Amino acid sequence: MLKQFISFGGLLGLTLFGGSSLAVTVDFTDWSLSGDVITNSMGGASTSSNGLFLDDIAFGPDSDFNFSNNPAIDSLDLEADLGVSTTLDPDPDNFIQATEGSGLTEVLTFSETTRFSFDWTFLTNDETFIETDPITGEDFAFDDYSFIVVDGEVVPIAGTFSALSSSPSNYQQEISGRFSRLFLPGSYQIGLGVVDVGDFENSSALIVENAEVDPVLVPEPNTILGLLMLGLLGTKLAVKAK
Repeated sequence: MLKQFISFGGLLGLTLFGGSSLAVTVDFTDWSLSGDVITNSMGGASTSSNGLFLDDIAFGPDSDFNFSNNPAIDSLDLEADLGVSTTLDPDPDNFIQATEGSGLTEVLTFSETTRFSFDWTFLTNDETFIETDPITGEDFAFDDYSFIVVDGEVVPIAGTFSALSSSPSNYQQEISGRFSRLFLPGSYQIGLGVVDVGDFENSSALIVENAEVDPVLVPEPNTILGLLMLGLLGTKLAVKAK
């Protein structure tokens, strides 16, 4: 489970500013899948927390909310598959636990500073539930959520706590956005997934599209010095012109 991305700088033999036109589409067909996941196009994948056990009976049959006809798996198994170092439980101290989910993972190796980015849509038939501890009076929230895992660290993307709107899909609500993160040269285990929290009902899903890796090439010291000199020269000419 290892994918090597070539050295873009070595390929070009020159140094550029910022992003480039050398973005490479992520091929999710090489990733390891757990639970309900399909890789539906280059740069795209869909995954849900639907367990194929009347999860969404109020909204329709499971087939409307499951992508692969494979059930979601136990959250502990998903943690192991995606290399989660702590837990997918959003609030383990108060026993707010993830129950089931699905996801995909791969080890990516970047030879230089690289931007990993993708468009995402979180869909759900669930909502945030608030319960109050009868002893302390403290409120606890139960939120299904989607996430990215980087070397064991779980970073939420969106969930039922987000500003959801009506969805044109089979799901009731959704929210969309774009994720982007810079990675220094090295190897990283990266995972994407979605989980039910607090129960096994009312599925949620994550759809990823337009996933790509893009080198972020920085200028060499001589290039920076030259640009600074040009800036100083421009300032001097502007002052002289006055």
